[in-house]
This record gives sequence, C-alpha cells and structure tokens, in this order.
Amino acid sequence: MKSKFLALIPVALIGLLLAGFAYVQIGDPNADVSPTVNNEFVSNEADTIPPPGFPYPTVFNFNYSLIGGMNGGTVGAMWLNGKYYFNRWNGTMIYRYNDNGPGGGPGTLADSITYVGSCRDLATDGTYLYGGPATTVLYRLDPNTGATLKTFTLAGGSTRAVAWDPNRKGFWNTNFGGNIFFHDTNGVLKQTITSTLTAKYGMGFDSTSSPDSAFLWVWNQGSGSTTNELYKIHIQSGIVKASYIFTLTGFQVGIAGGAEVLVKDNKLMLLLNFQNQALVGKKLKDLAPPAPSVWSEQTSPLTTALYSVSAVDDFVAWACGAAGKVLRTTNKGVNWVNVSGNIPASGDLYNIFALNSTTALVTSSPAAGTYIYLTTNGGANWTQTLFQAGGFCNALWMTDANNAYAVGDPVGGNWFLKRSTNGGLNWSDWGTVPSTQAGW
Repeated sequence: MKSKFLALIPVALIGLLLAGFAYVQIGDPNADVSPTVNNEFVSNEADTIPPPGFPYPTVFNFNYSLIGGMNGGTVGAMWLNGKYYFNRWNGTMIYRYNDNGPGGGPGTLADSITYVGSCRDLATDGTYLYGGPATTVLYRLDPNTGATLKTFTLAGGSTRAVAWDPNRKGFWNTNFGGNIFFHDTNGVLKQTITSTLTAKYGMGFDSTSSPDSAFLWVWNQGSGSTTNELYKIHIQSGIVKASYIFTLTGFQVGIAGGAEVLVKDNKLMLLLNFQNQALVGKKLKDLAPPAPSVWSEQTSPLTTALYSVSAVDDFVAWACGAAGKVLRTTNKGVNWVNVSGNIPASGDLYNIFALNSTTALVTSSPAAGTYIYLTTNGGANWTQTLFQAGGFCNALWMTDANNAYAVGDPVGGNWFLKRSTNGGLNWSDWGTVPSTQAGW
C-alpha cells in the first residue's frame, strides 16, 4: 500500500504542474532584450502604469498584444503624416495605423508595408524615416513604401536607439550599452555623451519642454528585464535631469522598445513602445496653437522683377530675377541685400535653390542656352558650373549638400535632366527621356 501511494506522488505533481502553469511562459520569445540570466516564470501581461509621481499624463494607451503579427516582434514608436508606424525588429514588416483612435492614438489599420528589416528604434526628420539594425548602418526609408533611399555609416557606434536632431541636422545614436553619439548626415562623429546605461533601446530629441535647453529622452530596459527606465539627459552637460522606473508585471514582458518625441494636436508628446504589448503616448507639454499665416509685403532694393524665391529656414531666404539679380535676407526679410556678385546682367534668373545662408544655385536661360551658377560664400562670388546650348531650365533642387538636380525644356529631342553629386560643381545627364513623353 505504501509503495502504491509513493508511486502516485510524481503523477500528481506532474498533473498539478500541467494544470497550474498551462498559460505561463518564460519571458517573451519575440522580445529583443539585452543579455540576461533571469529565468522566472511570469504571466503574459505588460504593465504600462507609470510610477508614483510621474508628472506626464497619459494621452492614449494602445494595447496591441492580441493583434496577430503585431505582437510578434514589434518595437516601433513613430508618428508621421497622420499615421503611426510599428516596425518589427525580427522581420521586414511595418504596420501603419491611422491616428483616429482614442486620444488621437492608433485606431484603424491603414495598411502594411515591407522594408529592409531588422530596424529597432525609428526616427524622422519630418520627411523620411530612419532606423538602424543594431550595427553601424543607418537606413533612410520612404515612409510610404518602406523602400531604402540611402544608407549611412555612423562609425561612432552601433544604432539601436536613434533620434533626429533638427537643431544640429544629424542623428543621435546608441546601442544597448556604451556611449551616446551624435553624427552629421555625412556620418562624421561630432559629439559623445558618456553613458553607463546597459540596455538603451529608444530615444527621442526634445528642445521644447524646457526653454533654452535640449534633452534626449532615453527608454532603457531595466536590470533583469523586470523594469523599464526612462531618463531625461541634458545634451550639453550629459547630466541625467530626471529618471523614472516602470515596474513590469513579469520578466521580459512589455520591455522597452522604441521611443520618440513629437508635436501633435498642440501637444509635445513622448511615445513609448512596450515591446509586443502597447504603444503609450505621454503629454510632456501643452503647446499654443500655431499662429495663422500672415503675408506681409516687403520692400525690394531692386527696381527689376523677381521670379523665384528659396527659403532656407525662418530667417534665411534668397530670391532672383531679371538682369541677373540675386537678393538674400538673413533676418526674416527685414532687410534684403543684393548679392548678385559677378553674375552677368545680360541674362534673367528664373530659378534659385538655397541650401543655407552661404550656398545657392541659380539658373539663367538667355537665347544662347541654359546656365547654372553656384555660390558658396553668400553671393560674394558666383561660378558658372554648367552651360547647355539651347533649352530652358524650369526647376532646381538639392536634396543635401552633395546631390542637386535640374530639369527643363527639351534639348535635342530629350528633356533637359541634369544631376550633380558634388554640390553643383559638375553636372552630368540624369537620364534620357524623349520629349515625345509628357512633361513640363
């Protein structure tokens, strides 16, 4: 009798284990986590409740843990042009959601697009998406198609967390461990912030919440993957100005994913992704509604006509017109200065594109043909960098300091299409498109 009783004990224990832990898992198999040795049994539920005293109210909490595909490696925290972007780090899918949900958060699924894959945190400059696969590579992505438009190499460190800095015109990037780096768009390392954090995943740039200061919000997976940590780091000094600890329900469930700071609905928002679980929007600050656009007439120092204008930012703009004249303002149009330099007065200037306060391209199309002139010293001197017999240049554009494009009327049966890869110094044919095809 005793032997039979003892024999039943293992069977009973096995049955108890099967019944009691039928819905328990070890961590999240789709979570992208920093190295850990913790192997606790946990429930499959993320805790997005902020810690006591957290000063930033929740605007929305979008739980996607039960949406198939979305809950299998999603780390993105991004909003651009009315859509939220959820990218998978372990695949090539980006899910795009309309911002018609509660609190202006994700609502209905708009569509899904494919991309190069493996990106973790996302950033945007307002036009493109950027993301890195935890290597020194950073991709520029088309937000509508997911296509890779450009590849950067940020030699200072691998890119897991990334943030676009609109003030410095470049990228902050970091990996799980190590320092935080700033690179310009040519991949040149410009600044390093010393960091001892070991599981950084998301990052957002903020120069709005506090006057005259710029910060990085860093979303970090806490020790043992049972907490998430949010840090506000002062960029100039590298000092942590604030930190908050989010306690998770269980090990590796809802760990920190991507993060982003953005302006939406007159609010400065912080987006935090709890991997495979939820995207949460926090309000950092209420912002005044944008002032309505007001047009005011400004006085030109010229008596000749102006045909084209190119604004660089709120302060700097260039204009060009008849008789080879170029104007520039650096104080919002309060004063316009004649910077025509040595451009021949015999040709009217119909198009101008300004890259910054010192560099600009203009086109002239007198009877002899089409000319392009370049200045790199604010208009003090201009260099003729292209002459094309015949034709008429209709538009100029520069995508960055190197790449410039010019398009115009047909020459020799083909549309005028020119491209420069060295800032407008030299030009070559961009393509061959017969003039029988529609164009302008």
